[in-house]
Amino acid sequence: MARRVVCGIVGLIGLIGVTIAWRNAATPDVRVVALPPHSGVLAVDGQSRRAFVGGPNGRVQIFDTAAATLLRTVAVDQSPDSVFVTGAVVAARQAHLFVVTQHYSSNAGTRGAVVMLDARRRRVLHTIPIAAGHGATPVALDAHTDRVFMVVRPPFPGRKGQLSVLDALSGRPVRRVALDGWPSDLYDLVIDQDTGDVFLADTDTGVVGAFDGRDGRLLWRRRLGQVAVRTPHRLVRTGMPAVDGRRHRVFLADVVAGTVGAYDTRDGRLVGMARLSRAGATTMVANLRAGRVFAIQPGWIHVLDATSGRLLRAIGVGPRFRSVYGLQLAIDDASNRAIIVDPRSNEAGVLDGTTGRLLHTSVLPPITLDMAPVTDGRGEIVVMNAGLPDRAGTLDNPASISVLDDATGAIRRIIPVGRGPGELAIDEQAGRAIVLNDACPAGLIRSADPWRWVPGRMRHRLPLSPPAPSRGRVC
Repeated sequence: MARRVVCGIVGLIGLIGVTIAWRNAATPDVRVVALPPHSGVLAVDGQSRRAFVGGPNGRVQIFDTAAATLLRTVAVDQSPDSVFVTGAVVAARQAHLFVVTQHYSSNAGTRGAVVMLDARRRRVLHTIPIAAGHGATPVALDAHTDRVFMVVRPPFPGRKGQLSVLDALSGRPVRRVALDGWPSDLYDLVIDQDTGDVFLADTDTGVVGAFDGRDGRLLWRRRLGQVAVRTPHRLVRTGMPAVDGRRHRVFLADVVAGTVGAYDTRDGRLVGMARLSRAGATTMVANLRAGRVFAIQPGWIHVLDATSGRLLRAIGVGPRFRSVYGLQLAIDDASNRAIIVDPRSNEAGVLDGTTGRLLHTSVLPPITLDMAPVTDGRGEIVVMNAGLPDRAGTLDNPASISVLDDATGAIRRIIPVGRGPGELAIDEQAGRAIVLNDACPAGLIRSADPWRWVPGRMRHRLPLSPPAPSRGRVC
């Protein structure tokens, strides 16, 4: 299965609960553990069945995803300033967790650190001071080269950020690249785990660069077109690069011109250009199995050839999926299906992964978050639903995750996950969905058989019974 790692800058969210659910059980088991306020970064290590949540005061909470229990809280940054965890990634093969912290004081946002922890023994191994600005930090692992890439925003307005490359085994810096050629500091980091290709896009100005996955050298940089849409109230990032490393292609949408360009990943050369049905927000994803790239716009599905960049077909879907902003898209490699989610109309659609034909649609519980659906490789798709807002507009009503069949789009089950969900991650090996939410007391719901999703031939390798839950009350 081809894998992608995509990171973008997001705002910090004040979260005070983590929900761990068996998503494959007929009667789902939901367990909730309370967290300190402002816990807003989530990373999961499927090999050790651990989830790591970054909290306030430079602390990281470590959870056992199998037992849904808090194992330990580790102080990764003991600065006297206010410290927040703004980024985290797990290097599973090396059993290391990399955490990025930022200090807020009278010299707000001028200092921080990158901390490497032993993910198994849960202790700090290495700390590197950095000069960091406000906001979340895109950080990702290049598993092909065993390198950690991190985009450090500038500490002061008018200065440029930098791309830092760390060795995933030792934690030592490999290279620091000053981002002098990127006009703004709105960065998206995309890593192709099959080839080790690393791409950095300035989503405000359309400047895209490719970096060597081994030592972080800048290979090429091009201004490929505007990839963000400005509204009176905000900058809407769209058209994040879609990468097909097998064919040496990276695709980028120009939202002003209404085009998608196919570029050679080795030198940035333009290979092909496709004109879409309209200008404006565009969501893209590459389907490596079928050699296709999907570009979704309100009311339109475009299918491009992943080698030439040629537009193969444009499919109008009438009144469906017409949100101007927020359309989300994902590829399920196992079933060769594309999944599109409209967070405004609360609809989900299943597309043929080769032709782009709309096969099935489902109505989701309100309100679907602007978050890409997650596929698990077992024939299921997970979508986050935030619940209806209250009179003040706050998402403080019970939320849920919807589990869909990837072949039919039918909703298999809806699992409650407390109030105000902020982040979603999947532990594929444990069969768990982990959700950070902002208003939920500690509680649990126990299922009759949380191991029923395991094939019969594998059951002899599992414990005779699931771990007994601790007592609590239902959220």
